[in-house]
Amino acid sequence: MLSLGGVEALAAALEAEVQAAIDASPRMQVLRARERALERQIGLLKSQIGELQKVDGHVLPKADRSRKT
Repeated sequence: MLSLGGVEALAAALEAEVQAAIDASPRMQVLRARERALERQIGLLKSQIGELQKVDGHVLPKADRSRKT
């Protein structure tokens, strides 16, 4: 019979194995690639917004940017 510590260790090992299988699945790899692509696009858009604000002369302090309409 397993002790509580043994059961917890077994559960942790199984959880790690399942997570590794999920991470290695083709579907998860596609989703992660899409996520990285979207993060790059968001970064580019933020950069472009910053440049437009500079050109337009409406550079706002970072805290006030979310309030601009």
